[in-house]
Amino acid sequence: RTGRHAAAPMAAAGRAVRLALALGDAGRWTAGAQLLHLASGVLTDVGGEDAGLSVIERRARRVELLALASGFLIDKCYASTYVRSDEDECRNIVVAIDFAKRAVDLAQRLPSAPDNLSRGRGPE
Repeated sequence: RTGRHAAAPMAAAGRAVRLALALGDAGRWTAGAQLLHLASGVLTDVGGEDAGLSVIERRARRVELLALASGFLIDKCYASTYVRSDEDECRNIVVAIDFAKRAVDLAQRLPSAPDNLSRGRGPE
C-alpha cells in the first residue's frame, strides 16, 4: 500500500486517541481505555507494516497507547468521590496494571526512547 492507505493505521490511532480523551472527559473511562487498547493492536510488530513506520516506531506508539489506557482505568477508579472495593473496580486495577506492564515490557525492548516519549508527549 502506498499514499493515503499506508497512513490509515496511524491516522486511525490518532483519531482513537482524540476520541478516547473525549470519552475520558465525559467520564467514560472504560470505553476510552478499550478504544486505546484496540488502537494499540493496530500497530503490532508483525501486522502494522502498512502504517509506514518501523517496528521500533510502532512499538513506541503501542507503549504510549497502553500507558494512556492504563491511566484511564486508574482515573476511572478515582473519578468518584470515594474508591469502592467492588469487583468492577478491582478488575479495572488489575487490567490497568497489565496494560502498564505490557507498556514497560515494550519500552524496554526499544533501543532508545524516541524524542516524543522522552519529552512526555503523547501520540501525534
